[in-house]
This record gives sequence, structure tokens and C-alpha cells, in this order.
Amino acid sequence: MRAAVAVQMVVRGEWPIGGSVFVAADSPGAAAWERYYARFGRRARWSECGRHARGWFMPSALPPDHAAAL
Repeated sequence: MRAAVAVQMVVRGEWPIGGSVFVAADSPGAAAWERYYARFGRRARWSECGRHARGWFMPSALPPDHAAAL
């Protein structure tokens, strides 16, 4: 259920809460998420996530409709 709510937040351009996939801030996936959120006038909020280093837990490794984010 939480993943479904997170996906709906992503579709609306809001920051997802409760994602289950860690995306490192310096990864290609993070760059795709940054481009995706820029479409909504938002910025990524990467932070230190314990042993995972810098990044954020997202609902997926790549944003929805990844081709549109390129």
C-alpha cells in the first residue's frame, strides 16, 4: 500500500515517502529522478541515509516514464 501511495505522489510531482529502493545521489538513477522532478519545479533532496551513504529511498530505481525524463 505504501508503495502505491508513493507512486501516486511521484505522478503528481510530489516527493515520495516510504519508497523501498535506495537510489544513490551520484548514480544515473538519481540523475533521472532529478530531471523528472525538475519538470514539476522541484529539486531532489538527497541526504545521508545511514550505511547506504548519500541518496534517498524512492519507489523505484528510475522514475515513471523514464523516456520522458531524458
